[in-house]
Amino acid sequence: AETEPVPAPQRLVTGSTLRFVMGSLVKTFLQGFLASADPATPPLRPGQRVTIGPSAPGVTFELAAAPPGPLADAAAAEDAGAAPAGTVCVVLGAGNQPFLSVVDVLQRVFVRGETVLLKLHPLRPYYAAPYAAILAPLLVEGIVRMVP
Repeated sequence: AETEPVPAPQRLVTGSTLRFVMGSLVKTFLQGFLASADPATPPLRPGQRVTIGPSAPGVTFELAAAPPGPLADAAAAEDAGAAPAGTVCVVLGAGNQPFLSVVDVLQRVFVRGETVLLKLHPLRPYYAAPYAAILAPLLVEGIVRMVP
């Protein structure tokens, strides 16, 4: 009897696979964040195809951005600004991509300079330990807090 491949939605995704993908995507985000601070790194262009990397094989996205001009310059200046003193950002751990919560926390801390409260997804309390490991330095410094 021939064995047919299992359709993607029915494949079992193991915990170790999820941890690997989450950790790899966070690593890719941080590498990109550090590279963007290097003046030798060319800026992304609207319409440019970008590969996420080995952490998400075969996944690409197309960058959508406003063309250069006053409106785009004003939006970029607003996004680049630091948050006002005393600002706290709440990141809700919703959705089915657990790495996004960590990426959102890192973006708010390192790009916006905000203190972050991470609200964990009520159906995924098992991510508390991996998040705590990844965010440990920020938790120790009181920059990030996690709540169930």
